[in-house]
Amino acid sequence: VTDIVRGSFAYAENLKEFKVEAGNTAFKAGPDGALYDADSTTLYAYPCGKDVDIPQFPSTVDRLEMYSFAGSRVVAVTIPDGVTDFGNYVFADCLNLDSVVLGKSVNKIDAGFFKGCSSLEDIFICGDFASIEVEPYAFVGCDDDIEFESGRDGKDLKVFTDAACTMEFDFAPNSTDIILYLQWSDEQRSNIPLIFGLVVVIVLIGALAVLIYKRRTA
Repeated sequence: VTDIVRGSFAYAENLKEFKVEAGNTAFKAGPDGALYDADSTTLYAYPCGKDVDIPQFPSTVDRLEMYSFAGSRVVAVTIPDGVTDFGNYVFADCLNLDSVVLGKSVNKIDAGFFKGCSSLEDIFICGDFASIEVEPYAFVGCDDDIEFESGRDGKDLKVFTDAACTMEFDFAPNSTDIILYLQWSDEQRSNIPLIFGLVVVIVLIGALAVLIYKRRTA
């Protein structure tokens, strides 16, 4: 086996461990029986059926593949500082996951990253940066109130769990709240003229109706 489709083992609730035969040059089994590439730089899949509260990562890992933890039983996760690359839906539907520490290199939460993590309560951000970007639907299916901490004071954040546009949480040094910016995607931005045009048409129709009514009642 030299290639695996991303997400092949997502939600495999009875899968407790990956084993890789000696001589395989593409994959290897890592801590907790998870599946990595041969260099242990990419985590492809974590065994969903394994009862481990806090997963362990090798020091070499720098990418978590799409759906790599989807449906797993993990309770708390600390993403190492060396992890810089992620697929979408990494922790999708991890129903027991209640706290996450994002390493110093994490400045973006990808689409569907925590989808369906209904127990998620706390996210600590280790990075020394002013803001963190959150892609569409990163928190869909989560509880609305999640405590974010960024090395500054902890802040309660009302998460827009069904947001269809990119959000950016700005940890302003002199602010008591997290400022929320909406950054529309190119596709969404291209629809703005159409939406604006429809609003104008509706307003004009309303104004015309009022004018006709006034003339009739004059």
